[in-house]
Amino acid sequence: MIADAPVLWFDEIDSTNEEARRRAQAEETGAVWLAGRMQTAGRGRLGRVWDSPTGNLFVTALFEAPGGLANATRYPFASGLAVLDACAAFIEGGQLQLKWPNDVRADGEKLCGILVEAGTTRS
Repeated sequence: MIADAPVLWFDEIDSTNEEARRRAQAEETGAVWLAGRMQTAGRGRLGRVWDSPTGNLFVTALFEAPGGLANATRYPFASGLAVLDACAAFIEGGQLQLKWPNDVRADGEKLCGILVEAGTTRS
């Protein structure tokens, strides 16, 4: 289960999503969280550059999706709702919203972006 997966921390990494892709392509098994304090090649949707300076948090969850790729379209929205719920515990009186397709906003300012990528491995 992803909630129980270990967290691997990187002080600096090219991209937590790219590290997840490398691990998946190498067929490393088991769910894992990949967290970086700084990304040197972060990216957003459609290959856009994602500013990733020190002082922010960059996290990717790598796991085998129940139901396979057929369920992958659910993850962006479900992830956004999970972030909203988590933020609501810490942000009092702030207006939290999910801006389609992948932004979480607080008081009109972007709090985070969610990038979900799915793929298959050889096995």
